[in-house]
Amino acid sequence: MTDDDPLAGLDDVPCAPESVATSVPQLKALVADEVSPGAAATGVVALGLLGDAATVPFIEPYLESPIAELRWASAFALTRFGIAGPAVVDVLTQVVARPPERTGTMAFLSGCYGGLAAMALAETSAATTLRTDAQPSGPARA
Repeated sequence: MTDDDPLAGLDDVPCAPESVATSVPQLKALVADEVSPGAAATGVVALGLLGDAATVPFIEPYLESPIAELRWASAFALTRFGIAGPAVVDVLTQVVARPPERTGTMAFLSGCYGGLAAMALAETSAATTLRTDAQPSGPARA
């Protein structure tokens, strides 16, 4: 990665499902060595999108990161594996409520963390609870 283009290293990582064997080690190295939170978050999201369950132990610790982008990326990536426990839902809910600023180094949805978090949250069982809680109580008004 360079200071000029922190996402430049991602261009060299094949991210098609048939490239998992070579992509996963490259993405893990990119994330571990990255100084740009947005670029590292993009790498974590890419790991989730590739769908290799062996990456879950690598992704999970980022859920506790002091860096909001990495917590969000970890939560999003874990939902791709059907993992949506309370910690994941809490992170996604926090991001929807108070998204980090958009950044040019987070490539998904033009850097809109809240939009992707909302999409991931909508696919969890917590979404049903949130929709139910959001319904007004009492008789319907005409």
